[in-house]
Amino acid sequence: MFATAQGMIVIMDSFLNKFKSQSKSSEPLPPGMHHFRSAHDDPIPYRLHLRLEKDGHGLLILNASTILHLNPTAAEYAYHLIHQTPDDQVAEQITQRYRVSKQQAVDDMRDMRQRINEIILGKASGVDAFLNFDHQSPDSIALSAPYRLDCAVTYRMQENNRNPSPEEGKAELGTNDWKLMLDMAWQAGIPHIIFTGGEPTLREDLPNLIRQCEHNGQVAGMVTAGIKLGTTRYLSRLLQAGLDQVFILMQTDDSQIWDAITSLLYWSEILTHEIMIAVHITLSKYNVTRIRALLNRLAETGVHNLSLSVDDKALAEDLFSARERADDLHFNLVWNLPVPYAQLNAVALELEAAGEVAQRSGPARASLYVQPDGTLHTEKRSKHILGNLLSDPWHAIWSFT
Repeated sequence: MFATAQGMIVIMDSFLNKFKSQSKSSEPLPPGMHHFRSAHDDPIPYRLHLRLEKDGHGLLILNASTILHLNPTAAEYAYHLIHQTPDDQVAEQITQRYRVSKQQAVDDMRDMRQRINEIILGKASGVDAFLNFDHQSPDSIALSAPYRLDCAVTYRMQENNRNPSPEEGKAELGTNDWKLMLDMAWQAGIPHIIFTGGEPTLREDLPNLIRQCEHNGQVAGMVTAGIKLGTTRYLSRLLQAGLDQVFILMQTDDSQIWDAITSLLYWSEILTHEIMIAVHITLSKYNVTRIRALLNRLAETGVHNLSLSVDDKALAEDLFSARERADDLHFNLVWNLPVPYAQLNAVALELEAAGEVAQRSGPARASLYVQPDGTLHTEKRSKHILGNLLSDPWHAIWSFT
């Protein structure tokens, strides 16, 4: 498990461009996923994923939050960074593939390592660490797979629900099929899994599914209303399975939510490796008058990460006011958590007020949504089915996004 920066930052396309005119005729490294997890005794735990594309370009993903788009040269350095290749061996291999001195190869490797460390240690954002390199919009970058898969493992909302919605009766994949789905997602190059629903903790096999992510090397997160998390034994099972992130939906101000937050914060303090904890609040006519008090109490608990949205555009001004209060309380504000109504967040509403339209192509490619029966969609409320990982080849699914 690891502590993570908040949000997803897609920031650049190139690195070490001076090598473009100096490259020798050589084939790029084989495409595929590469993964590194820091040692258990590292003071700041972290995880790196590198996805090498067929053309040699790569995606270096830090803690499932900061995403660096790298040209083939930079991707090679990232490959050696993840595999902990000694500097002298890096210099030997780089000079065989590029017209550059061994000393320059070593210097560039150390420079990249330092910049990555600055992001991990929180001394710089991804943008700050790579400001002197070219930037490119994520919408213009061709991806071979999304960064994240949001898996609705069930649409059940609570046990013994007397008035289930039509969605709650949707067929659910069994444990083995979900494990196979996770394996295929990893093989396709998807490093980040979010278990959602419905209420994912109503699946008895959730710890097993998280453990499968851990086995693969995927980051595992969960969106929950807090059900069962106040129970120490159950929460311990999730954490021991390898749960990395918890996004709590605070739709009601009840004891279940606060018990879950208290329990999570307690375990995050005593565990060797922290987990990322974030709370999402959707402002509605039912809670808007209590939002300041709610934020004040939340800040007192020690929660640092917060996501805000509204269920009605008429509450936009209340949302902006709540965001200002959250900023005064020093919350880390997140806008793109995988939750309902996420499109009605402060960023999207400000763009709309300015006469601009938020681009949907980027987020649609950055993540895909899986219904309980295994069907894939670009997002939760989309009616267009892309396919099913259990029966359709990935290239066919991805071509329809």
